[in-house]
Amino acid sequence: MNFLKIILIGILVVFLAFSGMWLIGVAIGLLKSLFWLFVIGLAAMALWKMFSSKSPKRVEDSQPENKLQSPEMTLEEYKRKLEAQLKQGSEKRP
Repeated sequence: MNFLKIILIGILVVFLAFSGMWLIGVAIGLLKSLFWLFVIGLAAMALWKMFSSKSPKRVEDSQPENKLQSPEMTLEEYKRKLEAQLKQGSEKRP
């Protein structure tokens, strides 16, 4: 009976060793895949930075919070611009 227990324990140890090696292999494979995805992502970001336009495409001020500091001034500017547009529109009409 002792001989049978030793053989079963040996088979169990070998099975666990192979299972552990398989798990380590899967983990290394996942790490390799993640590494290559990271490298491809870095290359894509570098290409994006290289070929994207350098200037911002927005027309408005780069710091809009400065414009909102004085809402009265903003309303006055808006009224002036609207009046100027209305004058230009009435001058163009015959």
